[in-house]
This record gives sequence, structure tokens and C-alpha cells, in this order.
Amino acid sequence: VACKQALRAIGLEVFRGSEVLESLLQSSALDVRWKTNLVDFMSDFVKAIKEEFPAQLPNYTSTFVHGTLRESDYALASHGVLGGALLRHRVCTDRVARRLLVLLEHPAPNVRCCAAESLQHFPI
Repeated sequence: VACKQALRAIGLEVFRGSEVLESLLQSSALDVRWKTNLVDFMSDFVKAIKEEFPAQLPNYTSTFVHGTLRESDYALASHGVLGGALLRHRVCTDRVARRLLVLLEHPAPNVRCCAAESLQHFPI
């Protein structure tokens, strides 16, 4: 919930000028009930950033790659989902895949599951 509130609060300012991102951030994906599939939302989000703000991609990739394993299981599972979106759109695939491999060793099953599902998007 805090993540959605933060996106609602600052996302429109950060991505001002992008109709696609503004629409995505105002969509039901950020509704309190979260009616939208998180995997689809993250994929659309990464795709839009890649197309409209390519210079910002290294920032998102660095945040993903340098996250700490002391974060909550929920946050790390979200990292797994973001990793899948980054792989799907061919963003820093080697660095992202290495981070997902680290998440595969996490003790929490939901973190390992998200990492494993995301690795299926690694380009062959």
C-alpha cells in the first residue's frame, strides 16, 4: 500500500510530460484494491520508461541490483517481479539475471518463486 501511495504522490511529478506513464499511474493499477496484475503493471511501467525516459533506466536498474537482502520478504518478492519486467524488455539482462540468481537462494518461498518466474524471461 505504501508503494502505491508513493507512486500516486510523486509519480505524476517525476514522469510529467509522459501521457503513457501519467495514464498508467492514474489507472486502477494504483487503486487501493489493486485490481491490476502487478506483473503486467510493472512490465508496462518498464516499457514506458524505456521508450520515454531511457536515460532513467540505469537508475532503476541500479536500485534493483543494489537492493539489500535485509529488506522485507515482500520487498524482495517485488524486486523479483521488477526483475522479470526488466528482463522482458531487455534492460541490463546480465546484471538483472545475477540479482535474480541471488534471490533464488533466499529462505522465503515467495521471494524464490518470484525470482524463478522472472528468470523465465531471460533472453535465449
